Amino acid sequence: MKLKKRLKCLDGHYADSYLERFVDNLLHRYGVKHIIHPKLPGTRMYGDFLLIDSGVYIEIWGDIKLGDYKKRKKEKIEYYEQKRLKLVEIQSLTDACFRLKKFLRRGMGIEEWTKAEEGVRKESGMMEEILNINEKIEELNLRREELINQYNRLIVEEVKKFKQSD
Repeated sequence: MKLKKRLKCLDGHYADSYLERFVDNLLHRYGVKHIIHPKLPGTRMYGDFLLIDSGVYIEIWGDIKLGDYKKRKKEKIEYYEQKRLKLVEIQSLTDACFRLKKFLRRGMGIEEWTKAEEGVRKESGMMEEILNINEKIEELNLRREELINQYNRLIVEEVKKFKQSD
């Protein structure tokens, strides 16, 4: 879900979606050096993240139903394959937590890991709640539009009846 206003992350980066902010905060909590929105060399495209030490790129795939998004996704995947770059693809909060763990555990002591895990769990719960609330808001907005359209049709019908009665 892309936002009109960018979200500030714990490390000062700015994210374009709640999931992107979650991933950035996750990387920050685990001490992983990263670049958000790195330009992909030789293209006009930008990735979502680049993990500096490992050279791994992370892409967070959004709503595939949106216009040319499917085409852009395909172009990006082809680019990563062509350049033989390491890519972690994330499509949900669950992906963010489980697919990234193997990169995040390296080089951490048990105390550091436990502390970071607690923060991630807490933020993950809040993130789930935010995503659920956003879905409900979207549903309510659709219902609101339906009701407005029904109301407008009723008004038009009433005006027609009123004109016919004259």
